[in-house]
Amino acid sequence: MITSWMLYSIGVTGFFGLAAWALEKGIRSGATPTRWCWGGALVASVALSVLALVPASPGGETPSPLSREATTGLSFPVMEAVSRVATPPAISSSFDPWIGAGWIILSLLAMVAVARSGMQLSRLRTSWGRRDVNGRSVLVSESFGPALVGLFSPRIVLPSWALAADPADRELMIRHEEEHIGARDTYLLAAALLLVLVFPWNLPLWWIGLRLQAAVEIDCDHRVLRKNPGVRDYADLLLDIGSRGRTPGLGALAFSRPLPFLERRIRAMTDQSSRGTVRSLGLVLVSALLVVAACELKGPTNVVPENSADIQAEVEGTMASEPDLKVMDLRLRRMGEGGRAAVSGTILTTDTDEPVANAQVEIETAEMGAFTNTEGRFLLLNLPPGNHPISVTHPDFEGVTARVVFGGMEPEMDYPPTTEILPRALPPPPALRPGSNVGVVTGNVTDSETGAAIPSARVSILGLEIGAITNIQGRFLLLNVEPGSHTLRVEVEGAEPFEVEVEVAAGERAEVAATIRR
Repeated sequence: MITSWMLYSIGVTGFFGLAAWALEKGIRSGATPTRWCWGGALVASVALSVLALVPASPGGETPSPLSREATTGLSFPVMEAVSRVATPPAISSSFDPWIGAGWIILSLLAMVAVARSGMQLSRLRTSWGRRDVNGRSVLVSESFGPALVGLFSPRIVLPSWALAADPADRELMIRHEEEHIGARDTYLLAAALLLVLVFPWNLPLWWIGLRLQAAVEIDCDHRVLRKNPGVRDYADLLLDIGSRGRTPGLGALAFSRPLPFLERRIRAMTDQSSRGTVRSLGLVLVSALLVVAACELKGPTNVVPENSADIQAEVEGTMASEPDLKVMDLRLRRMGEGGRAAVSGTILTTDTDEPVANAQVEIETAEMGAFTNTEGRFLLLNLPPGNHPISVTHPDFEGVTARVVFGGMEPEMDYPPTTEILPRALPPPPALRPGSNVGVVTGNVTDSETGAAIPSARVSILGLEIGAITNIQGRFLLLNVEPGSHTLRVEVEGAEPFEVEVEVAAGERAEVAATIRR
């Protein structure tokens, strides 16, 4: 779950980052601030990623932030292809503990680095004196600055060499830092830094943070130049400050940056070339499409497609007037096109409401079966329309039955299903009834070294079109197996296929224990 979600988050962040880049290129001008493009991408990326963690309803999926109805006009084939490619694959949850531990370690290391920088800045600050410069109270350091220090009460820091500079240049330095204070840029950058520290593995988030920092400086340059229009003098001042060295420290919002960044700022303030309206509109449209693509990515919590209809089922005992088991939360959900549905539910004990694991759930009419997990949950996919009895059996309990009746479902609409109480108790499945001409094969698949159950293993009988996928306990169920000797094949990704001979008798159950060496 964590691993798939992290890949989903990286994909979403990448789309929002590209959308912010296209929007910045489309609207950039001296009067248009662009830091909000990157700030919005940062917030939207994290918000959508966190939203994907919201638990879905049982057996269902978390709905897309943009409903299909709202985006029908934007669902071009290209968008569908991009969204499909970027949707992360399902990854085994066995990686989650290691990935989670790595996440915590990366965050701690990043926080330690920031804390060390902050302590270094605090030590330097103790040696700085206060002076009135150009009518403002500022801190004067030996070589640090021009910059701001502090988050809630930021102070302007000037290097000692600035005191001997031209008064007009000192005024530009101070005016630049005052613009940062007035725009509350320290809060914006601190929030971006916090998000990066919380999600250090999200590399697109780092890129967005760096682009946000650049946009903050460029926007501030434009605000200064609107009040002091001497572009050449201001650019010369930037180069002079950049040539004196790089301002250290993550805890400061610095006026100077490395030379490549200074070049970007100077290009932004001196570029007078006009951007065509068509080009700008095209970039804005591309940005909007990328946002839609990010919102249309499917998170890792999806189990069955959207547009669902729920039912509550009536149940009755098959072997006693007061059955030991009961079916709760029985739900029917449409599975896209084809008119088929997914059926899920929970098996509990009647007296104590405890979940029952490894209960066998069968729909004989559809030749489907499954075992409940440790929470008593089961899921049956691709159930065709019809009148289907569901039988639940367990060797330690009296069984129960339920019936689900529903009609065909069109792709764009749901038909309410109905349920009814069985008029009489259902007999055992034909595969287990004396005199039946077919048998049942059940079993479990485990790791030969650790003994751990292996979910999602493919189990099939060679020569017969019968197969199943193991559940989270590694259990499988094969119905309607012809009597005789058969070869059972077990396939697990990353391991050699395993084959075992199984003898099936008519009307009986054959149990197989398969171990796989990974």
